[in-house]
Amino acid sequence: TGNEGTDIADAPDISSSASVTALSGQRLETILANRLSAENVATTPGSGSDIDANWGTFDASTVGGTGWSNIASWKARNSDVVGWLRIPNTNINYPVVVGPNNNYYTSLGYDKNYSYYGVIWADSDTKFGTSSQISQNTVLYGHNWTNYTATPFIGRAADIMFGQLPSFHYINFCRSTPYIHYSTEAQSMTWKVFAVFYTEESFNYIASDPGTSGLQYIINEAKARSLHDFNVDVNASDKILTLSTCTRAYGQTNQQRFVVMARLMRPGETISEVSITPNPDFKRPQL
Repeated sequence: TGNEGTDIADAPDISSSASVTALSGQRLETILANRLSAENVATTPGSGSDIDANWGTFDASTVGGTGWSNIASWKARNSDVVGWLRIPNTNINYPVVVGPNNNYYTSLGYDKNYSYYGVIWADSDTKFGTSSQISQNTVLYGHNWTNYTATPFIGRAADIMFGQLPSFHYINFCRSTPYIHYSTEAQSMTWKVFAVFYTEESFNYIASDPGTSGLQYIINEAKARSLHDFNVDVNASDKILTLSTCTRAYGQTNQQRFVVMARLMRPGETISEVSITPNPDFKRPQL
């Protein structure tokens, strides 16, 4: 719950990938397709009320620390480390790296050897630094090979990297977890969630610096698509954080994503409960 000196929390040792059998990206997609053919994957995500029942109460103490103090030691291991991502109530507590292009880290670990689970990596167009220097839209990617169905699990230890990100599918989990920590080397930062949605890949939510009108479009579209309505004011003068991973909640196509968006907390803003209600007419992905 916010130990700033922690290593990668509650996850297998992914810093060494020497024991992982190398598989091509296409082979990984085939494995996922085979799993899906053996499962009953709903084409419309359900409420998962039984899974969601144990959540719903906001506890400010669970927001905890940002993990910023971990960055320097991990950068000493890999010079591509540019930040740290920690999501309360999950095991998402990892260094963030950036490569020369967006494909560089798709099959590599933090040691740059092959890794099945991979890393959390920033879009290659991302700017880093202080809150005034970072991109309008900081986009982070991570694999989800285990928790991709229409009724995802919450808190399953086997779901690493972005495997626990789909917990935000559930409204009560969102009510318990309305804040995310993403920090750069230059500044420790906390962000307030404002949208959670499934999308087709063609929605260009991953533009790092789309300009004022472009960012407002992304924000408006994200809120329209969001499964839940967050009582969070956000506009194009804010900096936003976008977390993106794979899903098969709407069938077997690989052109769909699960996305969580948050905005940087404003000066003087304090940690407090966020009102979140169902969005009865959210925009569904066009697949």
